[in-house]
Amino acid sequence: MEAMDGVSSQCLNSVGDYNAMRSGNQLSRGSLTQSQFDTSSFTTTELEQLNLVNVANAHHLNESQAQGALHACQAAQAAVQNMAQRAAAADEINNAAFVQHQRSVFSSAPANSSPTWDNYLP
Repeated sequence: MEAMDGVSSQCLNSVGDYNAMRSGNQLSRGSLTQSQFDTSSFTTTELEQLNLVNVANAHHLNESQAQGALHACQAAQAAVQNMAQRAAAADEINNAAFVQHQRSVFSSAPANSSPTWDNYLP
């Protein structure tokens, strides 16, 4: 349960950070998009074009890092889910072994019946 709670809180923080970053960068993305399609003499210089490429690359890096954090969150949640399923399966195996042992030691079959019930598992 602690692992599930820890991963869930980390994931919620990652999602919140991602949403805040996207909201905070909305104006910058709009400005970048406008500049990319601007054909005025100011933005058509080689230096300005290189600046736009650098800004776009920086924005892409930030977005990739944020996406990576979200993917890591999904992987952590999947690992915790698998851990929970494994624990449940192990409990079932242990319960079945316990029932089989109890039935072999303490017969629950009616008197004068065959030993078929000794190995029966519901």
